This record gives sequence, C-alpha cells and structure tokens, in this order.
Amino acid sequence: MADRASVILRPRDLVRLRATVTRADYGPWPLEVRTGQYHRCYTDQGWVQYRRANHVVPPFVVASTPVQGLQPRMCRDYRGRVRLFYTERPLPVGGIRQIISDDDGRTFGEPAVVLPGGAYPSVTYDPRTQAVFAVLYGGGTLYGWRERPNETASPFSLGISVEEDVAHACPLPGSPGVWLLACRVLGEGAISLWRSMDDGRTWQRYATGLPGYSHPHVMADPLGMVLVAGYKDNQLAGALLYPGETAFRAPRAFTDGLAALQVANTPFGIAVAHESAQRWVLATRILGEQRISEWFSADFGRTFSRVSA
Repeated sequence: MADRASVILRPRDLVRLRATVTRADYGPWPLEVRTGQYHRCYTDQGWVQYRRANHVVPPFVVASTPVQGLQPRMCRDYRGRVRLFYTERPLPVGGIRQIISDDDGRTFGEPAVVLPGGAYPSVTYDPRTQAVFAVLYGGGTLYGWRERPNETASPFSLGISVEEDVAHACPLPGSPGVWLLACRVLGEGAISLWRSMDDGRTWQRYATGLPGYSHPHVMADPLGMVLVAGYKDNQLAGALLYPGETAFRAPRAFTDGLAALQVANTPFGIAVAHESAQRWVLATRILGEQRISEWFSADFGRTFSRVSA
C-alpha cells in the first residue's frame, strides 16, 4: 500500500489505514468547490478525502499516497460521474492520478495515471460541449487534458511556460468552446488571463493583473463577468473583468465586512452558486485553523460570511 495509490471505499477504513500506515502530519489542502450539491474534497494528513452534499456524513478517504496527496480537484462529467484528480507524491515517481465514481462518490474506482511526474491539476466540465477539461503542471509547462463522449483523452502542451503553481481554467458562459485560463507565466510575477476559442487547443493572452499574487483561480458567472483571484501575504483578493473589457478592475481583498480574511498559504476554491449568479461560495483555510471553512457572498464577492468550518 505504501508504494501506490489505494482506494478506500468505506469511512471505517480510515481508522484501519491510519493504524497501519505511518506518515507525516500535513494540514488540510483546500478543495475545488463544486456548487449545486456542494460536493467537496480535500486532503488531510496525506489522505484525499471526499464529502457529499449534506455535510452530515463525515468526510471519508477515497485515496492515499506514499507521502502527501495534494490538490484534489473534481467535476461531474457528461454521464454524471464524479471525476477526482489529485497529485501523488513524491515526485517525480508520482504524478497526477484520476479516480472516478459512478454512484455520487459512495465508491471510487482504481486510480489511473493522467500525467506522470505532473502536479497541481485543475479540472472543469462544460455541459454545452460535454467536455471535461483539465489543466496540468509538468516541469515548467502547462498541459491540457480534454475528454468528450467517444473521445480518448491524453495530455497535450498548451505552449505556456509557467511558475510552479496551480493553474485554473473555466468555460465562458454563453460561448460554447470558449475557455479562460489563469496562470503565472514564468518570470512575470503576476497572474495572467488567457483565452481559448477552440475548446482548449490553442491559447492567447487576454489580460494581466494581480502582481505578486499566487495560486491563480478564474471564475466566470452567467452574466459574463470574470473574476481572477489569487493569494498574497495571507490574504485573498479578486480582480473583476466585465463583459467587453480587456483590463482588470483594481484587485479587492476578500473580507468578512470588517477586515480582510486571513488565510493559510494554500490554494482555494471559488464558484458561482447554482441558483444565483450573485451568490458565490468560497472554500479556504483560515490562518491558524486546521480545517477547511466555507464562505458565501451575496454581493459579488464584496463580503463573505462563514457557513461551515
């Protein structure tokens, strides 16, 4: 078990596995937020964990890695399956793995290698084109991974040299086949926004902003407003790009209405809630806390209120 990722199907297996495998104690690593049913996944002490919608059933282990499983990301695909991507450590013998659930996360299949030696996966689904699109970091280069019905997926270079960090892509609502990508280009020291007009095959730079920020994340709401967010000095901030614009508005810190949220230096997740373009959900780890907390904003990200811890 210590040499490969392994799938754990029942919550009680967590106790058994922790009793038999020794590893370092790592803090939680935030999830990729998926709204609608608010599924969530994260890593805690080397385990990739998953929680279903009702928040009552405790998180349960779906995979373990030899040292540390990082950056769990997930989406639903064209068949309604849950796809969960994560990084198996240590590198370079590890890499990006994918596990799939056909029963809403109750059980997951065996892990499959997506990119040997890769890290920092990001995966999103576009229901208009039925494309599952993942962005993967590998040796200073970004790779894409796209799967649609009757299409076999394999990694391909996006032709963008980047800093070692997560990169994130999302589809642009109302524009089938158009994707946005937030990343940190090598040597530039800022988050840049890229656009693809051909379902992720080729990319052109669209805008640059958020100097000095890391852990880039991009989100587009149904109204066509784009948010690019990042981390800097224990704070999260977002810059908005309105429809038709090519320059970001000034970055604005995420606050609770009184002060900026103080967060740990880990990637985070943010998404538009399914019932309203105005309602956003954020998942992050508050500085000094050991668990992921979730926050909602009802004013386009101006203020956030904690909803769980």
